[in-house]
Amino acid sequence: MAKSVPAIFLDRDGTINVDHGYVHEIDDFEFIDGVIDANA
Repeated sequence: MAKSVPAIFLDRDGTINVDHGYVHEIDDFEFIDGVIDANA
């Protein structure tokens, strides 16, 4: 059996960022408060 490797899978819209619809430009992307600290 292969060695296991830790991984994390995130659903972007509404999970780690504020869902304002489709993000057309990077300036439209906004993280939900506290999500960076929670994933550290």
